[in-house]
Amino acid sequence: MEEQGEREDAVAAARRVLAARHPEARAGWLCGGVLTHPTPYSDLDVVVLVDGAPAPYRESLDECGWPVELFVHSRRSWEAFVREERGQRGAALLRMTATGMLLVDTDGGGRE
Repeated sequence: MEEQGEREDAVAAARRVLAARHPEARAGWLCGGVLTHPTPYSDLDVVVLVDGAPAPYRESLDECGWPVELFVHSRRSWEAFVREERGQRGAALLRMTATGMLLVDTDGGGRE
């Protein structure tokens, strides 16, 4: 498998999923190993920032030929999760957004 080709397919698929599932998203990131070490078993980890309810929630689905994990948060829930993770000396959500590929950023909040 050619890694660059796989990455481009993953990015395009993540953009399509984000646009279809959350056209209202303020920000969205593609995260995880699919960006750095893609395999035939990779999934798309997509963090989505929305304005409010029903966030936070996590959803597993199959879209665009990929298994997809959506991690949907509001600004408030994202900040609460990050505070809690830092207190536990882990910061998976923060790491995902810091190292992920920013796909959507409607108001600059995805870069903060």
